[in-house]
Amino acid sequence: MKIRDSTYPEVEECVRKWFVQCREQNLPDYKADDVFNADKTGLFFQCFPNKTVAFKGEECHDGKQSELRVIVLLAANQSDKEKLPPLMLGRSKKPRYFAKIKSFPMMKFWMTSEMFGD
Repeated sequence: MKIRDSTYPEVEECVRKWFVQCREQNLPDYKADDVFNADKTGLFFQCFPNKTVAFKGEECHDGKQSELRVIVLLAANQSDKEKLPPLMLGRSKKPRYFAKIKSFPMMKFWMTSEMFGD
């Protein structure tokens, strides 16, 4: 485990030891193939890029950023041998732009236990 841009290696080592100790206490009988980590992230799929290449003399115009987004849940096991298919929450019942991803239409982006049944 490495803390990004850590200027205090002794703190990094202390955190690593604490993490290993907690993992051994809480997951003693589980293999790395059986421990999964899941995280959700927002994906603003219709936003304009922050930067662009423009030639001298060309005009660039700002536009209002789209607020359309989807929430994507990604999961993989500790050994990185198994990655679960992405799960998407969005407003459309059948989104054409993410046709091959399992999705749930919702107005409020709440994940519930029913989503993990299949």
